[in-house]
Amino acid sequence: MSTTYPVPVAPAGTLADLTAAVRAELEAFDYPSGSWTVPRTDANGERVLDVLVIGAGQAGISTALRLRREGVDNLLVVDAAPAGREGPWVTWARMRTLRTVKHLHGTEGGIRSASFRYWFDAVRGAGAFDTIDLIPREDWMAYLTWLRETTGIPVRNETTVVTVRPEDGHWRVVLDTAGERSSVATRKVVACTGMDGAGGPSIPPYLADLGPGGWAHSSETIDWEALRGARVAVIGVGASAFDNAAVALESGSASVVQFGRRDSLPTQNPFRYLEKKGLFRAYHSMSDESKLGFARLEFSRAVPPTAHSLDRCRVHENYTLALGVSFTGATRSGNAIVLQAGDDTYEFDFVIAGTGFVVDLSRIDWLSEIAGEIRTWGDVYELGDHPTDRVIAAHPYLGTGMRCLPRTPESPAAVADLHLFNLAAHVSYGISCIGLNGLPWAVSTVVDAICADLVAADAEDLLAGFAAYDSADTLTPGALTADAAAGSDTSRKDIS
Repeated sequence: MSTTYPVPVAPAGTLADLTAAVRAELEAFDYPSGSWTVPRTDANGERVLDVLVIGAGQAGISTALRLRREGVDNLLVVDAAPAGREGPWVTWARMRTLRTVKHLHGTEGGIRSASFRYWFDAVRGAGAFDTIDLIPREDWMAYLTWLRETTGIPVRNETTVVTVRPEDGHWRVVLDTAGERSSVATRKVVACTGMDGAGGPSIPPYLADLGPGGWAHSSETIDWEALRGARVAVIGVGASAFDNAAVALESGSASVVQFGRRDSLPTQNPFRYLEKKGLFRAYHSMSDESKLGFARLEFSRAVPPTAHSLDRCRVHENYTLALGVSFTGATRSGNAIVLQAGDDTYEFDFVIAGTGFVVDLSRIDWLSEIAGEIRTWGDVYELGDHPTDRVIAAHPYLGTGMRCLPRTPESPAAVADLHLFNLAAHVSYGISCIGLNGLPWAVSTVVDAICADLVAADAEDLLAGFAAYDSADTLTPGALTADAAAGSDTSRKDIS
């Protein structure tokens, strides 16, 4: 016999009331309170950050919130985007809703009032959450912005990381904020840079050879108004490719042809099997052989588009899905692009590559000075020449908490204080690093490792602080001296 438990009722009232409730809950459950890390300074006498988080999207905000709840509040989050435009949700994500079930959790850091459910009801009206099937992506962005402001996460927007380099037991990070250079010292760097932050877009060579103009990757800004009346090709049959095809159709393109190499669309999503609490929490504890087995299966299997993404395209009469087509080249013909597949050619005014992302640390600008010192799976195992094995080989071989490991004994030890909480962790940590599904477990893994490292590094100072501890507790100094004790009545009365 199963029992259904009612969902706790959200704090009643406006968004202002909910904001107040979140802050009250943060304060009520802040035990032990205060920062515990030992202050450190750099050669200039400036305070060294404990953690610098790169990326203020869902992973970055969630990580920073959990760190602050653990008493690690000497941190900073930086993001290249303006406030409210972090991550893909209002930029290059072109689906109408999130693809994850609405009953997700993790961003709220254990603070019930800070959950999306309660935010949505406060903004849209009581019971609104129960009326939606999936979360509108613009609402998700607005929620993340509110969450960071409400919980006081320190974020520096419009700030690009230029480079990171080891320096005297910490990292020296050069930042560019609106064209102005500065630097910070930090003990830990956590890269929460999402799907596109581990190497960038995967561009078919035949398009890359054309040079810019007339085509774009699905993660780039696209002038949809300029495509009104245009003949558009979309390469790829992943969910993002369908979303871009749909936006082109809805923007008034004359025609959209979407191409896929496979003869048919996949009908099963194998990633659903991986959505298990045990795998989200402890995937990294498996043997390397098991991880390689999982990775080879994952990278060789296709994932189908969502039904609503497919239907969004099929309602348009000027949409064509062309499967079993593999392009081998591309040329320009005036302002058009001609795609070649064997003896067949196709001419379009614009081409969108919905071809996913790669993991290649050498392509990350801010890692240019250190990427070659990071151990990869290809360094640890003799992998084959199969395309899947080549993809696996490029992934970093990560340790506890998604931390990098030095490639050689001569590599800087500081490499282990760089945590890659993004697509780069896929082979080592499974799918928990790349989406909302496994976010709470992934954040916990990273935060636990950071706290453990900081405690270990500060052990001597913490011990010295304990030895020198002389703060009075509930009694004032002298309260238990001999004179005070003699004047107290501690005798027991005879009650017999």
